[in-house]
Amino acid sequence: MGASRTIYAIGGFVLTFLTAFMVVSNYNSYQHPEEITVFRESIDIAMEDQRKFSGPAETDAVYSSLAENVDVYLTEDRYKRSSLFKGIGAFIALLGSVFLRRRLRVGAHLVIGGMLFSIIGTFYFHSVGLTGWLLAAVPLIFTLVVGTVIYRKRASLT
Repeated sequence: MGASRTIYAIGGFVLTFLTAFMVVSNYNSYQHPEEITVFRESIDIAMEDQRKFSGPAETDAVYSSLAENVDVYLTEDRYKRSSLFKGIGAFIALLGSVFLRRRLRVGAHLVIGGMLFSIIGTFYFHSVGLTGWLLAAVPLIFTLVVGTVIYRKRASLT
C-alpha cells in the first residue's frame, strides 16, 4: 500500500505541475495573441503543399473550405478570447489538482470540469471545424487520460 501512495503522490505532483504550466501558457497566449499568425501561416503553407500533390478538382473545394475556416476562425481576437477561457479552465483544474493532492473528493470534479470548460471554450471560439479540433486536441487527450485515471482510481484517491 505504501508504494501506491508514493505513485499517487508523484502523479498528483505531476498533475499539479501540468495544470500550472497550462495556466501560465494560456496567460502568455492571452498576452501575445499575435503568435497565432505563425500557426496560421504554417497551416496555409501545408495546405498549399498538399494541394499541389492532389490533382483532382474535388479536393480543391475541400481545401477552399478549410482555408475559409482558417481565415474566419483563426484570428487574433478569437485566439485571445479562447486563451482567456482556456486559462480560466486550467486554473480551475489547478485548484482541483491541489484538492486531489489533499485527498478531497471535490478535486476530481474541479479537474474534469475545468478541462471541459477549456475544451468547450475552444470549440465555441474556433468552431467545431479544423481550427477548433487543432486547438482542442491536446486538452481533449489530456482530459480523457486524466479523467480515466481519476475515474478508475477514485476510491483510493479520496
